Amino acid sequence: MNRKVFVSMLILVLVVATASWAGVGPLATSNCSDDLSWMGVLGPYSPNETPCNTWSHSATIATWDFQAIEYNGGFAWHGPDPEVMAHAYLQVGDASHQFVVSDHLSIGYFHTGGWAFESRRDGVRVEISPDGGLTWTEATALNVALSPAYTNVMTGGPFYGLYAYTGSNFNPTSIQMDFRGSTLIGQSIIIRLHLASDTSVGGSQYGIWVVGFNYYDAVLESPMDTGVYADNSSIYIYCNPGEDPRKDHTEVSIDAGATWTTTPTFPVQINNLTNDTLLTVKVRNVDLYENSAESSAFYMKPLCTEAPPMTLLTMSIQGGTDAKGEWILQTGEVPCGSGVGTIDSYEVYRAQSPLGPWQMVTSGDSMTLEFIDPSVCLDTALYYYRVISKKNGVSEPVPEEPQPPQQPE
Repeated sequence: MNRKVFVSMLILVLVVATASWAGVGPLATSNCSDDLSWMGVLGPYSPNETPCNTWSHSATIATWDFQAIEYNGGFAWHGPDPEVMAHAYLQVGDASHQFVVSDHLSIGYFHTGGWAFESRRDGVRVEISPDGGLTWTEATALNVALSPAYTNVMTGGPFYGLYAYTGSNFNPTSIQMDFRGSTLIGQSIIIRLHLASDTSVGGSQYGIWVVGFNYYDAVLESPMDTGVYADNSSIYIYCNPGEDPRKDHTEVSIDAGATWTTTPTFPVQINNLTNDTLLTVKVRNVDLYENSAESSAFYMKPLCTEAPPMTLLTMSIQGGTDAKGEWILQTGEVPCGSGVGTIDSYEVYRAQSPLGPWQMVTSGDSMTLEFIDPSVCLDTALYYYRVISKKNGVSEPVPEEPQPPQQPE
């Protein structure tokens, strides 16, 4: 059974975008996606409710047009590789359902089940129309960044001398269109795939399979569920950075001067801080263009308490089923109360939310530095774990409820 265990939060969040056409100027936008599930009810006739599920297709030879098919337990648009010189087009959006390229961070995806073309002679390119379908321009000529990039330069067929997706790629692939550096900002557009073939070997068993489409047009997503806890000369931060595909990395700052530090993973523990000093804690996501989106600020004071220092946990999966956690032996970071010296024992807690409530699943003495939790081996839910260290019978706190941000005094 495929089961996931989380220490730093990982929650898939899909944020995508739509528009309705007014004919003049940029359109109001939201987010949209289409997994083509409507094909099971409507056949090739799309719902035409948003740009993402408004599709049309055409070909110079009807035999080689894009067709709606069942594919790997779902549905897909299949553009077969013609055995003759031919063009075929698969368009998403129309004159009444266009995509907006705003001054936000606009990205679109064609999700494919892969493609199979005679290398460098048959292939597919991405094209865009800014005028409701009257004219079409290849995407990179408009400074749209494609990822993955076109695979090769064509040596035959209508795309001779041009870059295209060609050859064999049988793995599911998302063709990403990044509009942030394009000449299309402020315009409403339609997008299509243009398939072209020469006169050599082809056939209906080849071509491209499109299994869905997403469009994002929104500001960068902020980190979610950020939590901050103060301890003896340290601050502990966890958060879910989110799954916004435009995010390049996540940063934290813990000082009034807002010095940002890149954070590869969460949780994060910042040590050697001055006790009883109010600190401003922030977390933000950053994209490749240095656009950023911050979480709410937290105001915390590290304090010299009787509790031992907090314990960070590294998680793994034991045998693909049981949850396994490991940690390192903790000592006091500064001489303070019972936090000085080696920890006496540990307790392991589990929750289905990063904010609790927490349930103890096992405990151990000071030599115990790992645990296995077999009770969730057949469960597909997401779980979060914390290891609580104890010294002289005193433990670091186990948060049962979310802690609101503390305001500056």
